Amino acid sequence: MSFSRGRNISLVAAVMALLFIVPSGVQAAVLQRGDTGPLVRSLQQSLAKAGFYSGPVTGYFGSMTRASVVGFQRASGVRADGVVGPMTQRALTVKNSPAPGSTMPPAPSSTPPVELPPAAPLSATGPEVVAYYCQYHAADMLSRDSLKKHGKGIIDGVAAAIYSVTPSGEVVGGDCGALMEAAKSTGAKPLALVSNIYGGKFDKNTVHTVLANAGVRGKTIENIAKILKNGGFYGVNIDFENVDPADRQMYTDFVGALAQRIKPEGFMMTISVPAKKREDPSNSWSAAFDYWSLGKIADRVMIMTYDEHWSTALPGPVASVEWVEMMLKFATSAIPSHKILMGLPAYGYDWPVGSRLSKSVRSYEAVELVKTGQVQAGWDDVARVPFYTYVSGRQRRIAYYEDAKSAAFKIDLVSKYKLGGIAIWRLGYEDPGLWSVIQEKMKPAPAAQSTAQGPGATAPGATMGVPPAAPAGGTPKPGGR
Repeated sequence: MSFSRGRNISLVAAVMALLFIVPSGVQAAVLQRGDTGPLVRSLQQSLAKAGFYSGPVTGYFGSMTRASVVGFQRASGVRADGVVGPMTQRALTVKNSPAPGSTMPPAPSSTPPVELPPAAPLSATGPEVVAYYCQYHAADMLSRDSLKKHGKGIIDGVAAAIYSVTPSGEVVGGDCGALMEAAKSTGAKPLALVSNIYGGKFDKNTVHTVLANAGVRGKTIENIAKILKNGGFYGVNIDFENVDPADRQMYTDFVGALAQRIKPEGFMMTISVPAKKREDPSNSWSAAFDYWSLGKIADRVMIMTYDEHWSTALPGPVASVEWVEMMLKFATSAIPSHKILMGLPAYGYDWPVGSRLSKSVRSYEAVELVKTGQVQAGWDDVARVPFYTYVSGRQRRIAYYEDAKSAAFKIDLVSKYKLGGIAIWRLGYEDPGLWSVIQEKMKPAPAAQSTAQGPGATAPGATMGVPPAAPAGGTPKPGGR
C-alpha cells in the first residue's frame, strides 16, 4: 500500500478506523514484530493512550512495542502472543473509548503519577562529582585509599558497587565498614549501588525475574529500602545491565515503584544506564532503558559514556570526545540536563593490533608505564585520548586509555551541556592528575562538606543486615566493571 504525501493523514485515519473497529467475523489487518509504517505508529499511539507504551512513536514494531502489546493482551484477557489481530484491535478500541458499563480490566500499574520532590543535591557548590567505589576482594583497597586521599572537597558522592539482587528477591553484599569510614572522613555521601550481577555476570534472567514477578519485585524493593535505612546510605544507585529490551516497561515500573518507596523517606534515587546516540529497538544492550520516563523519576541518571570500543571490539578509544558528545546530545534531548552525570572512564584496553582480544588497563598504571619509556607514547588529535604501542614477543600491541589530559576535554562538556556533573568509573584506577583537573574545572573553591550520611545514618561500619557475597560487588564489568 502506498500513500501520496498530501493524503497521508486522511488515508491513515480511514485505515485505522477500519483496523480498530472490526465487525464480528471480519478479518482485519494483522500487525506483528518487524512491521513498519503509519499503522504501527497509530498502534503505538493507541498503546500509549491506554497506558501500555512509553517509548517514542517510531513506526517500527520492535521488541518494545511487542512487550507493550503482550502487556495489554494479558490485562485484557486476550491471547498474549504479541500479534495485533482483530481481538486485540477491538480490545484496544474499547479501552481507549470505553462504552458505558464496560468491564474492561484496568491497565497494569505503571510508573506512579505522583510527583515526588527532588532529593537534596550531593553538592551545594555546583556540578557534582560521584565516583564508583568497588571492593572486589578483602585486600582491594584502591577505592578506599583514593577516596581518603583525594575526596575531601572534591568527591561529593560514592556509589558503592557492593550489592546484587538474586532471583528470590534478596539483596546480597559485603561489609561496608571501610567505605563508611572513608566517606565520613571526607564528607562524600554514600549511595548503595545495586546490580544484577549473579553467577559472575550481569544476568538477564535474574533481572527479568525481579522485574516480572510481583512478589520478588516487592521483596527486592523492601530489601533495598532496609539496606538504605540500616546502612546509613544517602540513597541508591540501580545498575541493572544486560536487560532484555522486552522488559523495558517493567524496568521503568520497577524504578518508579522503588522511588515511591524510598523518596518519601528522604533517600536519593539514582540509576546508571548505557549510553546511546539514538533510540534503537534492536540494540540488545540499551533498548530497555526509556530515557524519557526514567528522567522524570530519577534524581540523577549516570550515563555510562565509555566503552565506545570495548574489550572484545577492535582497537580504539574507550571514550573519544566526539562520541561522548554524541551520546550527551541524545541524553539531554530526553532527560533534564541537570539530572545527568556524565560517565568518566579511568581505564583502557590493550589489544594485539588487529585483534578483538584485549586486556584491561588501569589509567594510573598506563601513565606510569609511559613515564618509563618502555612503550611508544602517542596522542590521538581527533579522539583527544592518549595511546601507546609496543612489541611483546613477535606481537605488536596498542593500548588506548584515559588520563588527566583526555578527561579535561570531556569535563568541558559538563558546562557546555549544563550537566549535573560526572560519575567516575572506577575510583582507584584514575590518573592521579585527574583530581587537579576536576578541582580546576569543577571545584575551583572547595567548600566545607557535610559529613551527614543520609536519612538512615548509623555508626560507621554498621552491619548491613544482609548475607555476604564473595567477592563483594561481584565481578568486574568491561574495563574493570
